[in-house]
Amino acid sequence: MERLSQPLSIGERLRMRRMQYKLSREVVAGLVGRSAEWLRQVESGKARLDSLTVIRGLAEALHISDIRDLIEEPGPAVPSTLGPDPRLLALRRAVIDRCSVLAFGGTASPRGATWASVQTELDHTWSRWCTGADRYSYAMGRLPALLYTARALCRRQGADPDAERVLGGSYRLARSLLTRLGEHELALHAAHRALDLAEQVADPLAVAAGAWHVAGCLLQLGHHAEAVGFATAAADNLASEAGTSDLADPTDRERVAMTGALRTTAAEADAAQLNAAGCASSLTLAQAAATALGTDMCSRGVWFGPTEIGIAELQIALRLGRIADALRQSRTLEVPAEYPVERRSRYLVSLAVAHAHRGEDAAVLLALSQAERECPEDLRFDQTARNHLARLIRRDNRSMHSEVSRLAVAAGL
Repeated sequence: MERLSQPLSIGERLRMRRMQYKLSREVVAGLVGRSAEWLRQVESGKARLDSLTVIRGLAEALHISDIRDLIEEPGPAVPSTLGPDPRLLALRRAVIDRCSVLAFGGTASPRGATWASVQTELDHTWSRWCTGADRYSYAMGRLPALLYTARALCRRQGADPDAERVLGGSYRLARSLLTRLGEHELALHAAHRALDLAEQVADPLAVAAGAWHVAGCLLQLGHHAEAVGFATAAADNLASEAGTSDLADPTDRERVAMTGALRTTAAEADAAQLNAAGCASSLTLAQAAATALGTDMCSRGVWFGPTEIGIAELQIALRLGRIADALRQSRTLEVPAEYPVERRSRYLVSLAVAHAHRGEDAAVLLALSQAERECPEDLRFDQTARNHLARLIRRDNRSMHSEVSRLAVAAGL
């Protein structure tokens, strides 16, 4: 296995910062109501920071401007195997390029194509993305043709509901794939194109779906306040069209689900900027929507329901630095076996992150192994999963060497 350079741990960075200001362990620990021995354990990596109050106190005492430096698991991005991949290069070009002249094979071809034929191909590609063991490879291989073909049809026939469903749906799928690949700027570009189409045809649910994708990209890019504003405004607009509240017409399940998904994204973005009050407010609205639905559903590539709320609650706890709460949430959350692989992977990778914060290598390995069994390509293409596998490689725990080595080979590390 390739040996990666070892980054400074959170404990090591705390120790260096403390020494920089010539402060004793007794002084720093006393400022946050802990003992010098506790701080020694943290600095040596034998104890973890799992209290947001303590993290904030340490950041203030040691003049650390961004407390995420004390929350996020440190580690460099793993060198990606994606750069020369011709499928990814073709997808990048197809998302950016507006022309329709491209040599490609497959069933989606500009000549003789109809909205119905391209819709069938798109539906199949979405299905493979959600459930297939080869979902990354398949989606990367099919999306360029879908995008070029749908754009050619749109130019011939104009922007109408068919164009929004097919071309907008292709952009939304591209956004989902690109986000998992770590291509966040390009994902935002695809999300904006889907939103533009939805606004042209004045379809409120399509506009809401586009806004959800844009807000998710802003969240991934670290534009947390913008993500909150975007998601909240879209949810308010959608709710106002239905009545006076998010649940004015609970029989309109698609509208309730889309509004709930937007509230969930707003809650995650508020958590990312450590706005616990705003997060709680949006999450309460999202939970009410999930209760009204009673089950999980997917509308225009946007999943929402009780299971999605459970996964979001785990991620929110992580963003707020409440690691113990995140792990408690994982123990009570039941992700159905029939749930789409794409969503189960999101849960398993988040679970690996939570255990990594506590230094629980065996639990990290178990979560990544489960993700790999469900979709081997997740370890090869999902950047967060790769980074945490690389962390296990660096730690070189002999008792787990065989399984870590197997996963490293599967991930191409």
